[in-house]
Amino acid sequence: MELETEGGMYSGIAEESDIIEAFQDDEKRGEFIILSKSEQVYIQAAGEGFGPYTLEYRDGDEDHHFQCTKELSKSDVQSAFIGYLKGDSSWKSNLQWKPLDTSENSEKPWWKFW
Repeated sequence: MELETEGGMYSGIAEESDIIEAFQDDEKRGEFIILSKSEQVYIQAAGEGFGPYTLEYRDGDEDHHFQCTKELSKSDVQSAFIGYLKGDSSWKSNLQWKPLDTSENSEKPWWKFW
């Protein structure tokens, strides 16, 4: 999996230590972080400092793009990223999700346009 951040941190073969480092350094991470299996399969978060953070995941096409129904703390998002990396699906089952509204009429923060 690949790890990338707004701040330019990048790992072509991400490890748990890369995720921990990214979440420890708010300035280097920037406002978003993405852990991807492929272009259309990933988990991503946006936020700053200790939070709140918005968490999303995509499992293929836009019909399989979901957003967590509540904002999360930085530690909750870090745990979700580590679970995703390890293939542990509890990160998904422990949170509530809704389909991401991708209609042109929905108001989106800038980071939704990646």
